[in-house]
Order: sequence, then C-alpha cells, then structure tokens
Amino acid sequence: MARGVGAASTDPIAAAHARLIADPSFQFAWSAPPKPPRPPSWLIALLKQIGHLLQAIAPEVRIGFWVVLGLGAALLVASLVRHFVVPTSRRNRSTPLNLSGLGASASDAAAKAVVRLAEADRLAAEGLYAEAAHLLLLRSVADVETGRPGRIRPSFTSRDIAALPELGPEPRAAFSLIAGMVERALFGGRPLDAEAWRRCRTAYGALTRPEAWGGPAVPATA
Repeated sequence: MARGVGAASTDPIAAAHARLIADPSFQFAWSAPPKPPRPPSWLIALLKQIGHLLQAIAPEVRIGFWVVLGLGAALLVASLVRHFVVPTSRRNRSTPLNLSGLGASASDAAAKAVVRLAEADRLAAEGLYAEAAHLLLLRSVADVETGRPGRIRPSFTSRDIAALPELGPEPRAAFSLIAGMVERALFGGRPLDAEAWRRCRTAYGALTRPEAWGGPAVPATA
C-alpha cells in the first residue's frame, strides 16, 4: 500500500500536470465577459421616437413605393415601345426614299451635300485622307438614317447598312465603296492616298443624289 502511494507521487505525468496547473502564464478559468455599456437615455428616447414615426407613416410609404414602382414600369414599357414598335411601324411604310428631308427639292439636297463635304475637304487638304473618308462615312450613315428613319440599329456595322434591302444599286455601291476604304484604313492599316479620297468623294456625291433613291421602298424584312 505504501509502495503504491510512493509510485503515484513519483509519476512523471502527474508531476508535469501539477507544474502546468501551477504555472501562472496559463489560464484555465475564464470569468464572465463584461456587460456592454448601456446606451444613454437620450439615444434610447430618440430611437423610440423614430420607431413611432416610421409606424405612423408606414401606410404612406407603402403607397409611395407602389406609385414609384408603377411609374418605373410605365417608363420601361414606353421605352420598349419606342425602341421596337415605332421603328417597326416606320419600316413597314412604303414611301420613297428622300435624303433631303420631307418636301425638300433636289437643289436643297445638293446644297446640303456641299456643306457636308466642306469639312471633309478641309481634312483632305491637310493630307488627312483617312480622316476625311471616315467623316464621309459618318455623313453617309446619317443620310441613310434621314431618308429611312428607324432602319439602322445601334448594333449595325457598315456592312449591315450596305446590305439593307432599301438601298438601291447606286447608293449601295457608293456606300460600300466609302465603307470599304475606311475599313481598309482604320482596320487594315493601309493609308489612303489622294486618289482613294477622290473616289470616296465621288461616291458620296452619288449617294446624295435624290434621283438615286427614287421609286418605292423595298419592304424591310423582320
């Protein structure tokens, strides 16, 4: 019996555990966390007043929410109608193409073409043939859009515009020539010279001739 007690007192595990318990650098008991400080009374009163106010105006807020939601839905529907329905109805019209605007004469169209060419001519005079041709391409797109509103979508490329069934042979050839020159300069890295610019300028003159757009419009495909 005495030998067993002595063996227990000399047990290395028990001795190590006793030293661990006695080491003040280790914590084996945790006290309760401190209570958070109580907010001041004025803040509690303010929060209560805000809560009462929100409860009082809750019906009006709910009505306002549905009103705003309804207005947003109406604006969305109007935007969709303007973007899809109106252009579609315009595409179905069978009026002749007229780049010079409703009621404008051939002389008016020629005068507008001269004005539009002036800025491009200034660029070409400075040797900026690619920039001048690009400006003519932008003018050409505007002319097609003016003559047939709603036919050109924002996602259309110049090739898409050239493929429109409403373009007659002469406008299509003129537009395709200008677009091809610009594409070669901007994306192909091949600079335009004076002769290429002259061809673009001649093509733009053909594109803006009212006679080239005569006859009934070809109905657009869906």
